[in-house]
Amino acid sequence: MPALIVFSDDPLPTVFPSLEYAMGYMEGIDVENGEYTAIYTVGGRIVRAEAQGNAVELTITEERDRDDLLARLRAWRDDIDDPVEYARTYLRREWEGRWPKRPRWLDRRLHGTAPPPLEVDT
Repeated sequence: MPALIVFSDDPLPTVFPSLEYAMGYMEGIDVENGEYTAIYTVGGRIVRAEAQGNAVELTITEERDRDDLLARLRAWRDDIDDPVEYARTYLRREWEGRWPKRPRWLDRRLHGTAPPPLEVDT
């Protein structure tokens, strides 16, 4: 499953390494309240969110709108030219800021030895 870029009331576009990870993080009440303004795959496909009680069901549609994805990213930072590169940078920075880093065995068990891989849809 491709990585997702999620736009919400928070000015920072959030990246999730997979659809499953995003569904585990997002809450149904936030979807019902319209907190998420747009969700895209890194390749520009539109993702539909539906609340299922407290859970969220995400569905990748066939519709693409890479222009809107780029416009939303550039509204946050005007030097972004590539959603995939933005997602890689975001995930790397999140991984570098992880906690705990000590003891090392716990860090490796919780976070692995590298940022999560980024799957790109075509």
